Amino acid sequence: MYKDQIQTVSLYVFERKGNTTDEVIRIGVQDFLARRGEDVNVTEVFRDEKGAPHLAGDGMPCVSVSHSGDYIVCAVSDEKVGVDLQVIRRYKDETEDEQAERLIRLARRFFHPTETEWIEKDTLGRFFTVWSAKEAYVKYTGQGIDDTFGTVGVIPDGGPYGTEWECGGMYYRLLPLAEDYSFCVCGGRPIYTETTFADVY
Repeated sequence: MYKDQIQTVSLYVFERKGNTTDEVIRIGVQDFLARRGEDVNVTEVFRDEKGAPHLAGDGMPCVSVSHSGDYIVCAVSDEKVGVDLQVIRRYKDETEDEQAERLIRLARRFFHPTETEWIEKDTLGRFFTVWSAKEAYVKYTGQGIDDTFGTVGVIPDGGPYGTEWECGGMYYRLLPLAEDYSFCVCGGRPIYTETTFADVY
């Protein structure tokens, strides 16, 4: 695949302790621009009516941010991008069977029927893959979680094979982070990622 056929996404992973999403976005964008030889001081992050972050000014990159558990992740790209991070946890005193039943109920309420069918075959292993892909998708589109959340499928019939797939003209990539996390990026073309682990205090 040629470089002009892929979407490059720079991912910045921070520990959550005391870091705000705006700090993470500013640091990520400034690093992204510095790698292109641009010395830009990002002073303000704006939010649209649904709370999605964006930057003002010509030539500024697109951003998406997610936080869950111990981490905040910022995705930066020259094209629209969506990112989501989900910690996989069980409620206290909940058995695996109880967790599976709870997740299936959630899937039936919020997911596309093909997603629910795929999840039912391996609930614990698949629910958070779909959830993080759906959240990354709605961050990409800017629509957020609304009444259409369950009407758009983010996995192909039969489920994705591997960590990268296409569904409905959108591209998804699952990434490793830490045990018990699901981490997904969504873009309009096949995705190449560069990940930086950073921290601010």
